[in-house]
Amino acid sequence: MNLSCELEDEMTNDVVEGRPVGGVAPGGFDVFAEIGDTTMVYRCLNDSAWTMVWVSAGCRRVTGHDPVDLIGNRVISYTDLIVPEDRLGVSVGVQTALADGRPFQLDYRIRHAGGSVVRVFELGLGIAGGSGVVESIQGLIAYVGTV
Repeated sequence: MNLSCELEDEMTNDVVEGRPVGGVAPGGFDVFAEIGDTTMVYRCLNDSAWTMVWVSAGCRRVTGHDPVDLIGNRVISYTDLIVPEDRLGVSVGVQTALADGRPFQLDYRIRHAGGSVVRVFELGLGIAGGSGVVESIQGLIAYVGTV
């Protein structure tokens, strides 16, 4: 049974329908495509901006931004959403876990597009490229509440 192929038939590029931008996510990550309104599923580059390459429609609830606004840092990078006081801790937490070859879990604050500061919980793991270096990260970011 190829779940990825079955889900691909059901998915569209229409974010209005609550489907992920770009259809099925790369690497078979589409299993999480329908997690829900309060969770943002993503795949990003392992760079200083956390450049998103794929983001689910849950991005709207979590960040207040449309998914296409974050993809490729079109309007804003994910790093810019993280409150300045939490950026270093997030970066160290992620990079330490990636260096150890393990998933990470973080609880931190972001600035919602509406202006409020919200708490999020993130769970992610690194994806190594052909050279063995972690090139991207995939995971989920869940809305916890307003600070």
